[in-house]
Amino acid sequence: MLPAASALGSIPNLADMDLSALRQAASACNACGLHAKRTHSVWCLADVPSNTERWLFVLDQPGVAENRTGQPAQGDVGRLLANMAAAVGLKPEQVLISHALRCAPDADTRAQPQEVQTCRAWLLREIALLQPQVVLALGRQAAYAVLQSTQAIGSLRGHVHAMQEPDLAHIPVVVSFPLDHLLRSPESKAKAWSDLCLALTQTVLLKAK
Repeated sequence: MLPAASALGSIPNLADMDLSALRQAASACNACGLHAKRTHSVWCLADVPSNTERWLFVLDQPGVAENRTGQPAQGDVGRLLANMAAAVGLKPEQVLISHALRCAPDADTRAQPQEVQTCRAWLLREIALLQPQVVLALGRQAAYAVLQSTQAIGSLRGHVHAMQEPDLAHIPVVVSFPLDHLLRSPESKAKAWSDLCLALTQTVLLKAK
């Protein structure tokens, strides 16, 4: 049974946390009911920015495999993402991966918008620390977490977006399909490729500045 709302805590002040402290704090978070089924909070193992140009792929909620390992994009979705990144010339060390939530809901259960909203603070601090060249939000939960947008993926695709937070507004955001959709509907991969190419143009423009 999930805890009553009155038993839930709150997100701590994340402003001064580095990545190590952020991950440790998330492992004890009880700000929403999803923590009750948590085995591990889910985090990319990347360090703070280096001289390497890096992209951050933000995915929808983690699943059973991610909950078990504490690492993002496990199994078929991880392999697909690796192939997509390689197709635009990214090396593994240039690929950063996150999820819209740190804790996985039960299998076949979608997290509620309020749970995504509650968990957003962890993602924002992660982005601020990683400072990727571009963010790709893959899925509606990811788009909501990054952009606070409830629009359909079809309306968000094909445009370069900016985050609302002034300290993150310089990082271009491109929205595309969730990876599980691409696995089920390979006919959408051509559109996803165009989204990757749009993100690539942004990194080229940044280099030119």
